Amino acid sequence: MNKNQTPQNRSFRDPSGYVVVEKENVTRFLQKNEGAALLNTCSNSSVVKKWIENDKLISYSITEDNQSDIVLCHPKIDFPSYPFEWSASMLYSAGELTIDLALDLLEEKKGLKDASAYNILYKGHNPVFIDLASVEERDENNPYWLPYSQFIRMFILPLYLNRFYNISINSMLFNNHDGLSYNDCKKIARRYSLFEISLIHLPNFLSKYKSSKIYNNHALKNSELAQFIVKRLLNKAKKQLKKVRPKHTKKSNWSTYIHQLNHYSTNEFEKKCSWVKELVAKIKPEKVLDVGCNTGHFSVIAAKENAQVLSIDYDETVIDMLFNYAKAEKLNILPLVVNIARPTPPIGWKNSEYFSFLQRAYNHFDLVMMLAVIHHLLITDRIPMEEIADLAAKLTNNYLIIEFIEQKDPMFSVLTRGRDNLYNHITLDFFKKTFSKDFEFVDETNNSYHPTRKLLLLKKKSS
Repeated sequence: MNKNQTPQNRSFRDPSGYVVVEKENVTRFLQKNEGAALLNTCSNSSVVKKWIENDKLISYSITEDNQSDIVLCHPKIDFPSYPFEWSASMLYSAGELTIDLALDLLEEKKGLKDASAYNILYKGHNPVFIDLASVEERDENNPYWLPYSQFIRMFILPLYLNRFYNISINSMLFNNHDGLSYNDCKKIARRYSLFEISLIHLPNFLSKYKSSKIYNNHALKNSELAQFIVKRLLNKAKKQLKKVRPKHTKKSNWSTYIHQLNHYSTNEFEKKCSWVKELVAKIKPEKVLDVGCNTGHFSVIAAKENAQVLSIDYDETVIDMLFNYAKAEKLNILPLVVNIARPTPPIGWKNSEYFSFLQRAYNHFDLVMMLAVIHHLLITDRIPMEEIADLAAKLTNNYLIIEFIEQKDPMFSVLTRGRDNLYNHITLDFFKKTFSKDFEFVDETNNSYHPTRKLLLLKKKSS
């Protein structure tokens, strides 16, 4: 790539180089000296080779080696996601990956110079460490792991507040890209257990008396002792991480929704599942987006038909449940905490460091599923029908499976709360007229499926 070409996304915070992300390519530019040192470190590391082979560390190839830069090419992760879009278990898995890599590298007297959660991307339910430039040769006499504080801020503190104070990962990390501060945590933490005191209150108290001298590296004469100290610190971080492992017993308003379907009989729900399964098997989509996935029942159906599934819901608890299920069953599902009515905006410096959800999602999927979600968008979020149709057309390249719910449906009445007259125009004819601008109607369920609900298969019109 020509360096003067305008990239879609460019990182610039690492002084040793930068990464350019384009539609199909990921290119890393490294300054000559730093790049040569990195390549030497990686090529001589059996840990790096093993982690790349196991698809836990991003692979690389050299595309250019000139007088000023060394240029590496990385395979692109299909759908990049960010820590504030993850559930607690996803953040935990990313932290586990980080500390395990640091421990493995330490055995070769190598290390990680960075412990940011943004070093991780997910391929389905599997975390992958992508910041190859974080791998470094360690000074054998250095007894410090400098990213330890960053690891605490990015992983331990958010997971602690999530587990013991039920604060969502999204609300903590969206506006705190470098992790949480001890002072902010102190304002919330009130359990005063020994672990909380040592993790939050004591470090916050000692931070008032910090001196610039503490940031000076003090090398030891005994390299074995230095290695022992660093390993002990990494193991301490791993033990702390285990103490804040997310509970799998949490519940939310939506976590038991699929088991309490008062508006579906068992027979009706089974018909819905069969209809969706048959269509997915017939269409054979490679990439599926499940909007408002809840605990992911239909995401699982699509994944079992060999689709690569992105599942989104604004409820972190159901996303966490789906992540753990997909991990246990080895299903190709990436669940993210995203509210389609208020999706992730572009953020970072000049709004260009992190893509918005829609920038990542537009025209990315062969099939979009919007099951039991359109009435929430219409009523709860007050999104006009034509806007929903327009969004659906931009998300899918081909097919849309959508569920239409009539005004006389009990759930529709619950949502309108006596304001039914405002939605008298929401009829099946109005729905079809609105969506027919961008879609052709291919198939739909008959009245035997459900008295007030209809499933429809739409195909996007060619432009």
